Amino acid sequence: DFSAMTSGLKIGALGSYIAAHTPALNNTNPVGSRRPALLFRYPSSSIRIQTRPCRQAFVNTSFGPRSRLPQFGSLFPSRSSYAFNARTSLLKSFSDLQLQQLRVLSLCGKRMDLQGEPSKQAGGLRGTSNAGRKSQVSAESHVSTSNRDSDTSRGDLWEMLADSHCHPQESPASIEHVPHLAAKYIAVMGTHNKSDWAAVAKLCQDNPSRVIPCFGVHPWFCHLHALEEHDDSQGSAAIFESLLQGKDPEHVRVAAEALVARGQSPIPVHEWEPELRRLLRRFPKAIVGEFGLDRAAVFLDVGVRNVLPSFEHQMSLTQMHLRLAAELRRPVSMHCVRSYGHMQQMFRALKPENCPPKVMLHSFGGSSDMIAGFTKIPKIGNRFYFSFSHVINKKGSSQKLVDCIRKVPDDRLLIESDVGSSQQIDQGLLDICQVVANIKDWTMDETAQTTFENFKRFYDGHTPDVQSHNEN
Repeated sequence: DFSAMTSGLKIGALGSYIAAHTPALNNTNPVGSRRPALLFRYPSSSIRIQTRPCRQAFVNTSFGPRSRLPQFGSLFPSRSSYAFNARTSLLKSFSDLQLQQLRVLSLCGKRMDLQGEPSKQAGGLRGTSNAGRKSQVSAESHVSTSNRDSDTSRGDLWEMLADSHCHPQESPASIEHVPHLAAKYIAVMGTHNKSDWAAVAKLCQDNPSRVIPCFGVHPWFCHLHALEEHDDSQGSAAIFESLLQGKDPEHVRVAAEALVARGQSPIPVHEWEPELRRLLRRFPKAIVGEFGLDRAAVFLDVGVRNVLPSFEHQMSLTQMHLRLAAELRRPVSMHCVRSYGHMQQMFRALKPENCPPKVMLHSFGGSSDMIAGFTKIPKIGNRFYFSFSHVINKKGSSQKLVDCIRKVPDDRLLIESDVGSSQQIDQGLLDICQVVANIKDWTMDETAQTTFENFKRFYDGHTPDVQSHNEN
């Protein structure tokens, strides 16, 4: 995912550079490994070059089957330019293009400098292992490709792609890449007090035309945010024990002591809740998120197993966020794992005036029946939106994902990357856009346009075209 404006370079030289630094072109790819891809952004279209171990490169403007390539009009001198020998002159057919108008967006899934040295990518935080998050495999290799070609004549696909939910602040080294993203907008989710909320605020200040700030307490961090005032005589370990749960009380005690030994302590509600309110008022276009319920969020490094943040505490925090969002009339982005029944019951018990104006269930992992259940809740069912990501949703059952995406009303469907590095956002959006297009039997342009219209509707009044913030 390196991004660089090519200035003063000849495209043939760039092609030689890519050929020299791409293992697949030298036939060294192990069987089944990811094929490197180079994506250009050009004023009239998006161009994808997919290389193969057979040392042939293919230019694919449809993001569909490589055997069905649409014509590009006068962009190429002839249709024979679609395939050519990659080792000798990978990009010689592009020599007449204005290179200063091209933006390199993705190469082999790694950030690279002009010397070909890869830089490290930091994995995100969301619902999967670091190894799983780093495996950003193209959607084309997981889902059978639609037989319909994209309408590339519509213009720049990226003008219609927006990330409904992501966490680029989790990888500070990638922050400098945010201004160079191809995605039009990104909604950046804060997950806990102190450094994370501050990082989201700064990211919005530095990128006011692209970033929608979001602030909340993620269930993975809810044990760090107390809702009750505690006696000063109580130690942090005792407070932690009241915020954790496990089958064995001794395991809970051990986990609490491990958290204290790590230097952590629960933040009193009188400290973090006013700060959350202050940030939401400081950024009038901010929404509330990410928060929610997770019954699988066990601690992995506290010396014991099967200890997690108290589900009762998660429920209380979720209700507190919903009240705050309803009071300030802000949309919400919600996390839910193995808790969709509880969450649906919670919303059914809400009066319409106590429910946020819009609710996004991000990286939706429930059943298709749950989608119908949420959308049919009396008086508030039309407030629910369902978002999907490649990094999370493709880890589960393919048939389940197909059923869910087909069940979601077309005007409530959103896409997201849900990644923890800005270097992975563009590829993550392309991957999930392709998945949705295949399932819905839409073109890529149709998918991007539909989800972008839904994005604008969900974030109505919160898109950063005129982003502003108050210093107080």
